[in-house]
Amino acid sequence: MDIKTYQHTIDQPIDCQIQHLDDIMQTAGLSLSAYQIFGLSEGIGFSIEQVKLNGFPYLIILGRSRTNLETLCSKFSISYRTGKMTDPQEFKALVASTKNTNRIVLAYTDRFYLTYVNQHLAKNDTYFTPQHFSAHLIAVLDYSEGVYRVFDLFSKHVELVPEAEMQEARTARWDVYPPLGKYLLITIPHLDRRNFDLTRMTINSIIANCRRMLAEDDSNAGIAGLRLLAKESKSFVPINTSLYQSALRFQFGVLGVLINEFEMTGSLYREVYARFLDESAALGATYESLKSSAKELHSLGKRWKSFGLSLQSDDVRRVAQTFSPTINKLAEDELTCWKNLLKRAETIRDDMS
Repeated sequence: MDIKTYQHTIDQPIDCQIQHLDDIMQTAGLSLSAYQIFGLSEGIGFSIEQVKLNGFPYLIILGRSRTNLETLCSKFSISYRTGKMTDPQEFKALVASTKNTNRIVLAYTDRFYLTYVNQHLAKNDTYFTPQHFSAHLIAVLDYSEGVYRVFDLFSKHVELVPEAEMQEARTARWDVYPPLGKYLLITIPHLDRRNFDLTRMTINSIIANCRRMLAEDDSNAGIAGLRLLAKESKSFVPINTSLYQSALRFQFGVLGVLINEFEMTGSLYREVYARFLDESAALGATYESLKSSAKELHSLGKRWKSFGLSLQSDDVRRVAQTFSPTINKLAEDELTCWKNLLKRAETIRDDMS
């Protein structure tokens, strides 16, 4: 796709995936806020899984859906295909094939290797050192004379990535979610707002998202996932050995980063969804009840943010002792929040019929 045609604006930064979905929708001709895109993609969530880092098992969590890109593309008939391509020449040809078309390549990378990302992050942090994060998505629009031209959440302008740097970032083998050459090839259609009942889509998206949070068929996701985290964290016993203390401190540090740094509000996406509900409540008198749920989620977002920051404490014993009770309380309050929101959204849907 022509760089001049692709609409890249950073008005409401959330995370790399939502940024690219925002850009794609803008390019397609449908202007929505980033919060609307997050909500319509049924983006809020919770999941827990165990991974190995340096050979040791650790718990990691994610506060948004793992399928929101697929969900949004399905709703707006945006076609895409996924693939894996580690050969640099084949990737170069793939990017070249999108020139002067309505297609774009989104590549998964480990941002540890992307110079422009590290330069951006270092601007506001005197003590910054590059960190591995291998689920970072970038839009690759062009290749010429050994350099790729990309758009990213971290810059309003086109960034230049040398071929060798791109190859290293795309094929990195960091322990958690290594990119291994994965990419998406997206075909961007022309979208006419008149063809979509965005108000009804909004309410239906809220209902679907609430039901997924409340579902009990997956013990690793939603409220069930929160309860599982509370249960698993009971094993966080501060044993007085230096090795275990170090491992526990690292575990808390990983979870703190996933809560506070994975997305821009540092609230495990609760603040992001609250802002989506605030915007939805402004649609008219029929939707004003959503304000109450937005208020609940603003409060939950603040609590998640505070909890994430507390995990950075040097008092490992205290963090270990309070971890499970804190998650249990958050799980119960999230359960109440999503039940209330589901009831409100279903009432609005019935009133619309």
